[in-house]
Amino acid sequence: MLAHSPPFPLIINYLDNGLGTSTEDEEAILLALQYHNHMHRIGLAMPALNLLKLIEAIDGQFPALERLFIWPQTRDDMSLMIPPTFQALHLGMLSLSYAALPVRSSLLTTTTGLTSLKLSNIPLSAYFHPSYLVA
Repeated sequence: MLAHSPPFPLIINYLDNGLGTSTEDEEAILLALQYHNHMHRIGLAMPALNLLKLIEAIDGQFPALERLFIWPQTRDDMSLMIPPTFQALHLGMLSLSYAALPVRSSLLTTTTGLTSLKLSNIPLSAYFHPSYLVA
């Protein structure tokens, strides 16, 4: 249905609530993430193990994406990393917890409308000096 629909904005807002992420839910999210041009908001709060597969799908250009929230509900050392080729020129809000941007990611330098940035509990392997954000 999505392949033949007008460019309706897609919003993914998935909160696990401790009930567990079903295989059907993961497959539906992966399907929706294939439609980069339609995606306006992505909010994922689920166990880190489930997020690994979904974060890999957030790859390439997302020209309409305005908000991205990644919040693992478990504090496993999964080294969640946003793909280095992820681009979102109209991203206004970015909130990552226990997840990181690659050091060489151009996301923060190519996003022109970023007004809210929250990076919490960045893994030590992905830490960068705050002056990078100023530059």
